Amino acid sequence: MCFKTSTSGSSFTWLSIVAFAFFIMSPVALLAQRKPKIKGNRIVASVNESLPAFRYLDLNDDLEVNLERAAAEGYRLEVDENLVDVLRFEVRDSTLKISSFYNITGSKKLDITVYYTELAGVAATDGELISEQPIPGVSLDLEARDEGRLNMRVRADFCRVLLQGNGKADLNLDADTVSVALMDRSDAVIYTVNKGMEIKLNGNSGLTLEGISTEVRTVLDGNVTYKAQKMEADHLDLQAMESATARVRAVNSCSLSLSGGSRTYIYGNPNITVQEFADRAEIHKEPDQ
Repeated sequence: MCFKTSTSGSSFTWLSIVAFAFFIMSPVALLAQRKPKIKGNRIVASVNESLPAFRYLDLNDDLEVNLERAAAEGYRLEVDENLVDVLRFEVRDSTLKISSFYNITGSKKLDITVYYTELAGVAATDGELISEQPIPGVSLDLEARDEGRLNMRVRADFCRVLLQGNGKADLNLDADTVSVALMDRSDAVIYTVNKGMEIKLNGNSGLTLEGISTEVRTVLDGNVTYKAQKMEADHLDLQAMESATARVRAVNSCSLSLSGGSRTYIYGNPNITVQEFADRAEIHKEPDQ
């Protein structure tokens, strides 16, 4: 292992992660508090309906929605009979918004499946979006905000992930390029195989990352936790600040800019270049696992 310190003014560069919001936000949390409660009548009904074409999907209530690719847009319900008219599916400006008029407190069955032909983005403010089949696409945006959760697989040229609030995600991403931004108290577990990856964490967010990448560029700011010792990056560029904790693995080279009270644990045997080492920052070389 070669360890060297660079005093040159080389700048830390990476493609900006744009905080995207492709849906018009509404005060969902406030509305949810005002909603009356309803309980299923335990008489199960099956409903199949078609939908206008959409490219984006936005889940606004505490529902579990499964996504499946099909020849035409639509949805299937296997739910308690009195809950059919409680659920709302509205397509506007190429966005399917899914919500509920009532807070559903119990049911014998509440299976919701949405059929899509092509997706450019999905978002969850509450509830969970699930895709057991890989979602294909050229470019795909994934967003979880407030209490929203994502559990899905993606196969795309470019995938962008944004988590805010208490948003959570469990993702399998097969993409050429991946961009990840986590903030607030959000948390994600991601397995990915890609050619290039950019990561930005701040607030109290946490990311567990596994897989393989040609190049990973990471910026950590705040009280964040970054567990990437099972992510094999040929080239790693890491900037850690404040009280960030990072566990990283690099195969060939590793460039570090460390400050504040950050702690960095390095796995593998890369050539290490320290661009900045300030304040109370720590570097630990860990034995290979």
